[in-house]
Amino acid sequence: MNDSAQSVTRSAPHRLYSNRYRYYVLALLTLGYVFNFVDRQVMTILIEPIKVEFGATDTQIGFLSGLAFALFLYPWPVQPIDGQDATCLLSP
Repeated sequence: MNDSAQSVTRSAPHRLYSNRYRYYVLALLTLGYVFNFVDRQVMTILIEPIKVEFGATDTQIGFLSGLAFALFLYPWPVQPIDGQDATCLLSP
């Protein structure tokens, strides 16, 4: 890169992408947020029918909606695996 291109990159990175692309990325992120929110609400909405159908107790439902949701639906690596640096797990 020449000096003028580097100065544009450092001072104004938003000029590297068109407005259309930026709105596309914003729409994708918003859609992901909406799915995340709806996913969390589905379990809350369906708790009573699940409880009745399987004859589950309140404790079992609590484990299903709390602990299982945290452990199995969000398997983000908290500890480094095989001695790797944690940044290697989350970055390309």
